[in-house]
Amino acid sequence: MLNDLMHQTRKPDEIIVVDDGSTDGTKNALLKFQNRITYIYQDNHGASSARNRGARDAHGEFLLFCDADLKLSPDILKTMHDTLVENPSSAFVYSSFKYGWKEFPLFPFSASKLETMPYIHSTSMLRKEWFTPFDETLTKFQDWDFFLSIAKKGGEGKWINEYLFTVLPHKGGMSQWFPKFLLKVPGSHILKRVRRYKDAYKVIRDKYNV
Repeated sequence: MLNDLMHQTRKPDEIIVVDDGSTDGTKNALLKFQNRITYIYQDNHGASSARNRGARDAHGEFLLFCDADLKLSPDILKTMHDTLVENPSSAFVYSSFKYGWKEFPLFPFSASKLETMPYIHSTSMLRKEWFTPFDETLTKFQDWDFFLSIAKKGGEGKWINEYLFTVLPHKGGMSQWFPKFLLKVPGSHILKRVRRYKDAYKVIRDKYNV
């Protein structure tokens, strides 16, 4: 992911890497980029905490969050930036994406639709003035909660009908796709995962009374 960004950014673009307590040699791997990035280390507190820390330290007008398990398209920054500039009333822009082989084509923004389902990935570009801290108490649906909080304040998104990034699934990855048909499979061997999904879903619905 960082290499993808390096090939796209030019001054005065800013890249902030928040190392959330990694133990895989991340700091050493970033040494070759030390003149082009801002490196921040913190004890492990989760993805939401890392995103909030990066946003607090960012100086730019726009924010784009990128998890470590993403493969970005060569023109994601330009496409998102230009679209946001061309749509001054939009708080953020988002695109379709892929999760491994699975395509998520998405659709135009709808606040009412967002109340019924999570469909916007955190890798969306937003105006910093609309940033609302991620809820660090949530263990799932942080993206959904984040964009619901913006929508509740009147912020709207603009959909880009392109696949601008791919989530690379792997064991222990930050992003996970949960096929909804599994919610209806009786006696499923992933029953505990289904229960956690439903519990987390209810937390968001109750939080926003939707």
